Amino acid sequence: MKKYIADIIYEQLKNGAKVYIRKRPDVESVSIQVWFSVGSSYEDYKEKGMAHFLEHMLFNGSERYDYGELDVLVEGLGGQINAATSKDFTYYYINISSNYLRQAVDILESLTLRAKLEEDMIQKEKPIVIEELKRGMDSPINRFFERFDRLFYKVSNYMYPIIGYEETISNFNKEMLLDFYNSYYQPLNMTVSISGNVSEEDIKFIYDMFSQKPKNNIRPSIYVPEPPKKFPRKEVLEDPMIDRTYYAIGWDAPNIGEKMYYPFVVFDQILSGGKTSLIHNEIKEKGIVYSFSCQDGAHKQDNNYTIFAITDYDKVDTFKNKVFELLEKISHLKDEDIQKAKNKILNQEDFVLENPESEADLMGFSSAVVKDISYFKYFKSNIDNVDKNDILRLLDKYFKDDIYVELIMHPKESL
Repeated sequence: MKKYIADIIYEQLKNGAKVYIRKRPDVESVSIQVWFSVGSSYEDYKEKGMAHFLEHMLFNGSERYDYGELDVLVEGLGGQINAATSKDFTYYYINISSNYLRQAVDILESLTLRAKLEEDMIQKEKPIVIEELKRGMDSPINRFFERFDRLFYKVSNYMYPIIGYEETISNFNKEMLLDFYNSYYQPLNMTVSISGNVSEEDIKFIYDMFSQKPKNNIRPSIYVPEPPKKFPRKEVLEDPMIDRTYYAIGWDAPNIGEKMYYPFVVFDQILSGGKTSLIHNEIKEKGIVYSFSCQDGAHKQDNNYTIFAITDYDKVDTFKNKVFELLEKISHLKDEDIQKAKNKILNQEDFVLENPESEADLMGFSSAVVKDISYFKYFKSNIDNVDKNDILRLLDKYFKDDIYVELIMHPKESL
């Protein structure tokens, strides 16, 4: 008998795999996604870059499909196939007409659970990934944020880049990759998330396909919690490749899925959400910065919140002081201001969930990263329940004047 969570069909298969399906008779397409609870933060030092490298390797051949065959098959059916690796997860997906759902399921099951990982393909892939790493390091923005992560974290694996390092990638071999793959790419660590036009016969086929791989033991966690910050951290760098100053200030933040995370989402909307936000109107529009962004790490543990700006070196202190003025201003907002921010989030969520791919994304993320489908199921009601007192508690706990991390990268001639 199928189990339902709200209108999501849920099944935990005999091998431990979790399957979430949202039937969408209003569309003719389907998004099929396979998520694994593994990313770069799961790697020990000699494995740095392995989660990302495996994402590449899985497209190099499996038991049922040869190298180069998948793109031809899926694109020939008018679909899209791709994958992504983060610090907390890796996922693979196909968006396609629901007429070809079973072909797509077969492809993803083989791609993710039946990889060959042949030595010659490993050696072929190494220079490709190392070149990707070098291109990334040519970007001042990438170098800036890699350094910021090392400044922000002193213990957590979140300090390391997803792509790894040339010396670690160069030393990867089949034995190492198989150990990592067999530890994490297995049913107990997997979520299948599907949204779209799915029939009852399709659901049986999905269950049958993803039940075939036997479960294996997941590697014990290597997670070490980041200790609380006791004082501000600041670093100033020069970079000859930039012509304006990069500045970031960051704080610890509520972990995704925690009760205080929902006031944090509302807070972020007020501070940085579009052209009606405080930073846009009171900082960017006044010419203090050329551009800005605010980033929620969206981590299950050791989360952070970063405000980044491109500005002139002599305006960095002005920008920083203005940010703290805005944090104080948020504490004095009226209830109707908070309600407007909540309404924007709720309306945006309605728009996002019209898309099967976005809906499957959120179900997969909730299961694989948050480890709780309630994050998806109750997100809107949790946002709707946020009030001013929640915002005040958030500000008091996380956004204190004296505990933050700053990084400045400037052109040499700016001093």
